[in-house]
Amino acid sequence: MMTALAFVFGVLPMVFATGAGAQSRIAVGSTVFGGMVAAATIGTILTPVFYVLVQSFVEKASSKKKEKADN
Repeated sequence: MMTALAFVFGVLPMVFATGAGAQSRIAVGSTVFGGMVAAATIGTILTPVFYVLVQSFVEKASSKKKEKADN
């Protein structure tokens, strides 16, 4: 999360660019800014969800193995 925030803050000068060629820098900067904010947010939300899904799958698989071994 710290790396994503540092990258987002590092791109801010491109978002607020002025002078010659500013429009192209603003276009690139706003795209990168939005993409990184979205990626950081989605990653923060989905990582725990994937952990829970994988953990429940592993628990189900290990309980089936244990059940077969008991029979």
